[in-house]
Amino acid sequence: SIWFYGDNDSYFDPPTFHAMFDQYTAAGGQAQLVAYGRFGADSHSLFGSRAGGAVWQPELTAFLDSIGMPSTVRPEFAKYGVRSALPVPAPSNFAALDDETKVPHVKDSGRVGYKAYLGKLLPRAFAVAPNGSWGWADGGDDPLKRALDSCNRNGQGECRLYSVDEQVVWAPR
Repeated sequence: SIWFYGDNDSYFDPPTFHAMFDQYTAAGGQAQLVAYGRFGADSHSLFGSRAGGAVWQPELTAFLDSIGMPSTVRPEFAKYGVRSALPVPAPSNFAALDDETKVPHVKDSGRVGYKAYLGKLLPRAFAVAPNGSWGWADGGDDPLKRALDSCNRNGQGECRLYSVDEQVVWAPR
């Protein structure tokens, strides 16, 4: 197993965590400890934070490789994943992903919402409507559909995707 621990964890203080790890390995458990110091305001949020990926992903990839497990996407396993009810549109190059001023139709609150969306974990999607409605969804199953559903609560069924994951997919009609 691989264990991750940060010094500013709000659930486990360093003595408790180290005692748990020491007891586990003393009893014969095979484990690798990744002690990454402080992380944000609470290191317990490492895996739920976008910035945390830079800490845990390389370590986990190396660990999986070391025990002979796959650490990259493998097409033969795609059939086990959850498929979106909607196809992911191709990138449009309409605007830079982080340029909230280019998001069409929305007012200032929509631009603020889009900036917040950019800080969310993948998978994610952001949708807009001609009447200024907008919505986003991240994580979980089918964020594309959920973003469109959220937008369409006030968007009169005219919502379209603006961004999916790390791409702008919007194309003017």
